[in-house]
Amino acid sequence: MQITRFHIITQKIPTKYYPLLNELQLEAGKIWSDSLNLFFELFKQTGKAPKKSQIQKLVKSSLLHSQTTQAIQDRLFGALKSYFKNKKQNPSAKPPKPRKFYNLIWKNQAIRYKNGKILLPLSRKSGITLSIPLRKRKREYLEELLSSRAKIRQAEIVFKGFEYRLILLVKETVEISPPDRNKVVALDLGEIHPFVSFDGEEVLIWNGRLLRSYKQLRLKLIALKQKLLARKQKGSRRWKKIKRSLDRQIVKVGRKIEDLEHKLTRAFVKYCKAKGIGTVVIGKLKGIRERAKYGKNANQKIHLMWRFNKLLQKLGYKLENEGIVVVKEDESYTTQLCPKCGNRHKPKNRNYVCPACGFSYHRDGVGAINLFRRFMEKVSGSFNLPVDGLTRPRGVKYSPSSSGWVLPTLRNPLL
Repeated sequence: MQITRFHIITQKIPTKYYPLLNELQLEAGKIWSDSLNLFFELFKQTGKAPKKSQIQKLVKSSLLHSQTTQAIQDRLFGALKSYFKNKKQNPSAKPPKPRKFYNLIWKNQAIRYKNGKILLPLSRKSGITLSIPLRKRKREYLEELLSSRAKIRQAEIVFKGFEYRLILLVKETVEISPPDRNKVVALDLGEIHPFVSFDGEEVLIWNGRLLRSYKQLRLKLIALKQKLLARKQKGSRRWKKIKRSLDRQIVKVGRKIEDLEHKLTRAFVKYCKAKGIGTVVIGKLKGIRERAKYGKNANQKIHLMWRFNKLLQKLGYKLENEGIVVVKEDESYTTQLCPKCGNRHKPKNRNYVCPACGFSYHRDGVGAINLFRRFMEKVSGSFNLPVDGLTRPRGVKYSPSSSGWVLPTLRNPLL
């Protein structure tokens, strides 16, 4: 089975390039804004949307590489396409906005790798080429990929967290043995426990307490920042000092959250590979925030702390890289239906106890079991899952010593 894998390599850019990058991102923002204004100007005159090639002929840059200009305009037309599509359903949808700054993008033809450095040219007129050295570990990883006939497809420079970062997208085509599609695991997503999985035999609760604590810390820092800034004159030296200090702390905690989410999703993918799983069933969560009508604290958790889209994005491409199929299934009432007798009962705490038959289990585990059953019934028509013999769910928690999620009962890393 041949699959395409995409690898992302990030690298901090030396500070000596910052003045030039500020100027380049300002130019990129001008390309975006000029192309956007010209698009609507021509659209207003002719009544038809102009073609991308027409905009590219009229809007050019004497500073940026021609492919950088084209890549920015490609993204602009992607945003415009989404806007016109959404406007058919929602007349109040707003078009893309002009930008003062924009990310710098290079396509694969303009990117070179030489002697441990990424070479990114600007326009021929400027004669400037950015030479960004890679750290030893990143350099070895990239060279290993390139030796296996992988190719750098895109390079992007973004400003994030008070620093410029280079993001490389590397495409690799590999041959793997196809996983068994009949081996299924259901994944119930939650705010306290990010993952609760059931593979037809056992329930694993992937503990998210550490991840949750960082999210809470981030919200507290944001609240503290707002409180302290409200007491100072906006724009004063003290106001700027407080804002700069707390912004850095917020960004630092945000990086820890990103790191833990990557480790969690990577651990789950390796668990699927070890089990030979070929299909992962995930509940559909679209519109859950709009439907959330709980108490103040519960709504705050759903809106501010639960980053399920971020997790699903990270999990999705990692599973795809291993040839594992992701299926989205309706998860309505999965935590309320008794897996044994089918009675519907809404639990008031983390433990589910059926008032009809007395079946007792972890609430999120019940959700994963019902999600698994619902998918199997749809595939096979009828499915019998005896739940009386189920063992109690096992916890999988993060261990700093092993830098990953582990099963405490096994005393060794799950990875």
